[in-house]
Amino acid sequence: MEIVKKIARWVLKKELEELEGKNFNFMNNNSRLSKMLYGERKVILSPLLLKTIIEMLPDPNRVGMGYLTSDDLIFRVKFVKEMLNGQEYIHTLKFVKTIGAENESDIKGLVVNISNYDMNVFIPLRRENVSYEVFGVQTAIDTYFWDFYMAGIRMLSKEAWELSTSFIRAQTNVMKEFRESGLL
Repeated sequence: MEIVKKIARWVLKKELEELEGKNFNFMNNNSRLSKMLYGERKVILSPLLLKTIIEMLPDPNRVGMGYLTSDDLIFRVKFVKEMLNGQEYIHTLKFVKTIGAENESDIKGLVVNISNYDMNVFIPLRRENVSYEVFGVQTAIDTYFWDFYMAGIRMLSKEAWELSTSFIRAQTNVMKEFRESGLL
């Protein structure tokens, strides 16, 4: 009887390990597909870049109602000058992709590309029903909004942005030198 219990435990243990492996693979594939579709989350931006993205975004209600299509949005491009450590950089911000459901007028979000950083920022379009009461009368409104919280956008101060970008540039230069000298 003890042998049967040991064999049963061993079989159950193997089945559990196999199920955990499948679940891990599913979660890993789901995460990878999400990154491919929407880009990376928790994007860190400077105040200037965030301000420019906000200026580029169209009225969310016009987009949500289908008055603007993906063809209307693809041509929106902004150029921004940014001074970092006394050096001027010109960034190109443009919509590179619209995320939709069935047709091109059913937009669920936009992907903005920032050229110099080769960064894609996904900004989802959400619909929310807002209800309120005025003089005893219940009213509800459906409204669309650009969901920056869901986009995972974080903003650094100008000084912190300059420090982090100068560190990344220095790190890139060191790695480039190591590769050229054959150390990597």
